[in-house]
Amino acid sequence: MLLVLADGNATDAERDEARTLTAAVLAAHPGHAVAQAAAARLETLVAAADPMPPEVVEPKPTNEPPVVESFDRLLARANQLAEVSCAQAMPYFDKALQQKATSVEALTGAGFCHIDAGQFSSAYSKFNAALAISPRYERALWGMAEGYQQQGNATRAIEAYRRYLEVYPSSAAAKKQLDRLGASEPAAGSATTPASGSATTPASTDGGSTAPSGGGGGDPPAPPSGGGGDPPAPPADDEPAGGGPSADPDEP
Repeated sequence: MLLVLADGNATDAERDEARTLTAAVLAAHPGHAVAQAAAARLETLVAAADPMPPEVVEPKPTNEPPVVESFDRLLARANQLAEVSCAQAMPYFDKALQQKATSVEALTGAGFCHIDAGQFSSAYSKFNAALAISPRYERALWGMAEGYQQQGNATRAIEAYRRYLEVYPSSAAAKKQLDRLGASEPAAGSATTPASGSATTPASTDGGSTAPSGGGGGDPPAPPSGGGGDPPAPPADDEPAGGGPSADPDEP
């Protein structure tokens, strides 16, 4: 009877009755073979007719903060990507600067990427920020010059390369760029003001100064005195070599 009720063709009510009878028999006779077989059959039919959905195990929430990449790793990744694609490098420069806004290396790297994108105003902003922190930072000084050169502003590029050479005077690369721009570096110690002893400066007190070649930018020499009553001679550079103005206005 139990096996008949446990058959697959039995109705739900018949299977429920079989489960009740099976449980009663097994309670009285735990080793009853037919009851055990019926119980096993009923379990198989239930699993086949109404399978249980798979158990879903949801991850347990944790209070641990999300993993944040270190500044050094962000900067290293940015520099690596900048060699091939500034578009990919810029997000890493930005994240690095969010962690350390005073990093001259990150500021300068971002500045070069702005030049690559033709964003010159943003590039100069980054370079100037780096130089405000470290005025002698080599890459930022070079970046300013390179930016002006690529922008086509030769005058500002020449000024920037000369500023670079003031800090790094032995740079052959900067001198080469000045040559390309048609402006070699100024000679060391070159004078840009009139020489001493010109018509606008007093003569040397030792009486031995002479006018520089070409007059030093002063007035041309005065003609010789026409008589003892003439006013005193002009300053020393208008006198013949070896003499200053006469102390006696009546002396020829």
